[in-house]
Amino acid sequence: MHVHTHTHAHTHTVGDVAGMGSDLFGSFGEASCAAMLIGSSSQSMQAAGWTALMFPLFISAVGIVVCMFVSFVATDIQPVRCEADIEKALKIQLLLTSMAMTAAMFPVCTWALPVEILIPIDGVMASVTPMVCYLCVVSGLWGGCLIGFITEYYTSHSYNPVREVARATETGAATNIIYGLALGYQSAIAPVCILSAIIFLALRTAGMFGVALAALGMLSTLSTCLAIDVYGPISDNAGGIAEMVELPSSVRDKTDALDAAGNTTAAIGKGFAIGSAALVSLALFGAFVTRVSKGMSEGHKMDVSGVNLLSPIVFAFLMFGAMVPYWFSAMTMKSVGLAANAMVKEVARQWSEIPGLSDSAGLDFHERNEWRAQGKQLVKPDYQRCIEIATKQSLNEMIAPGALVICTPILVGMLFGVEAVAGLLTGAISSSVQMAISMSNTGGAWDNAKKYTEKGELNGWFPYRDGRPIESDWYDKANQNHGDACLTQVVRIGGSNKEVPIKQWLTDLQRTDVAKYNKIMSGDLPVECNDGRRVIYAGKKSAAHAGAVVGDTVGDPLKDTSGPALNIVSLCVRLCVCLCVCLCLCGEPLRDTSGAALNIVSLCMRVCIPFVCLCLCGIS
Repeated sequence: MHVHTHTHAHTHTVGDVAGMGSDLFGSFGEASCAAMLIGSSSQSMQAAGWTALMFPLFISAVGIVVCMFVSFVATDIQPVRCEADIEKALKIQLLLTSMAMTAAMFPVCTWALPVEILIPIDGVMASVTPMVCYLCVVSGLWGGCLIGFITEYYTSHSYNPVREVARATETGAATNIIYGLALGYQSAIAPVCILSAIIFLALRTAGMFGVALAALGMLSTLSTCLAIDVYGPISDNAGGIAEMVELPSSVRDKTDALDAAGNTTAAIGKGFAIGSAALVSLALFGAFVTRVSKGMSEGHKMDVSGVNLLSPIVFAFLMFGAMVPYWFSAMTMKSVGLAANAMVKEVARQWSEIPGLSDSAGLDFHERNEWRAQGKQLVKPDYQRCIEIATKQSLNEMIAPGALVICTPILVGMLFGVEAVAGLLTGAISSSVQMAISMSNTGGAWDNAKKYTEKGELNGWFPYRDGRPIESDWYDKANQNHGDACLTQVVRIGGSNKEVPIKQWLTDLQRTDVAKYNKIMSGDLPVECNDGRRVIYAGKKSAAHAGAVVGDTVGDPLKDTSGPALNIVSLCVRLCVCLCVCLCLCGEPLRDTSGAALNIVSLCMRVCIPFVCLCLCGIS
């Protein structure tokens, strides 16, 4: 049994469950605060009373109730009965939740909001109706649903993009990586267009208050989205447990099928998190502009005059802000590399120093049973040491990226003023959203391409090149006849011919003719297809599978570390700025840009000293 399996199960619980859950709930809280902060600045909202001011919280409350009732569809009305129903059931759950929220929010908007809301739009006070607010909520709701389905299309091996990535392993790991990167870049186009449309609609009709409501609409189905997201790591951990307790390989095949759907659902959850983070970040930016303008003199108010992108200081820091997510991603990916390097060295140490581990750790279920039948003892590795390395490295390596996110806006505001901060925030959100979508979808596609390969679905696609020309209809035949079923071998047993599945045939061949088995796995010998074609074996442990594993290894830090972490970068920078401005306004007013800088100087020590203390605690 491999030592990394034990650690892998722990990391899924920490990263994909606790980490993504805290990210989504944090986005929800920040969106609610931004909406209430912007809404409370309207005199008509204040006059309408407590109910109108608490309207953002009603969105989340209604969402919880709707998600709870819709969950009975998947558990009681239309439960999953086979592998093919898994993704279908999760998509139906998301679709029904969005439809129910669309119907439920209309009466809530007409009841809670005043007939007319005066809100600044493009620097001019405009009247906004409850129907406009409802439109903003619904646009965010269905925009998130569309982003989820688009993410599924680019990360599920049920569709062509991931299958193309998997087939690229025919020529090695390099082409697999190239195809995966191209898929990630392409997958960002549609979600960014949807977010742009939502932002334009919300800003045009209800200003920054509309953007905050759109963010809350996208997050209103959070309960369902989080359930969909957590499904993946639960399935993956089930497979790890099956391997650790030495269950048959057939059990692992079933958990891998569940995990393949789980990778897609996790990508859908990440798509929601990224989309909502973009809207929440813009809403927090609006809260920052609204709040800082209250302390500025007439003629300098940013919520009236806006942010001039042609200003040298704004444009310079817009470029700088667009660079910050790349800086952060470089630090986090290098941190993953350092932690992985330490883990590999520890596994190599145990492999060489623990007697008997190298002989028994890589055995499968049947080989372990044979090992025990011979009276030999299975040696277990030191799991605790690997878990300790992963935990300490993750805490220590996050200090520098955390300091970058927290200190950058404070230092920029302290040295260059409010306009520089506005440019920094604009640049950061413009690059972080696209990077996050690309990274998450690239990693998810590589992971599912590996799962697609392990299922044997590439068998029949790769021709064995022995100098003979390939027929013109070769790939048409491959499209109709591929997978493990096309490689069923005919073996003579007991005087009669019997069909044997390819996996069983290879297992028997490994015992009887190791040299031939190794040549088939490396692609040096062909395997006969049941339609007469000679193909290269492309299932588990083959050369194609090795290329898919390389892609999956590269994709893990993209989809599990840097991609999701960019949400936090975008949100934390803005939240830190809003906190600084609010604390500054509790004392001396911000009269102009230099006044903002002077007040942030006085706040800098109060923010940085506690952070340094926390860093020192993490190191110790």
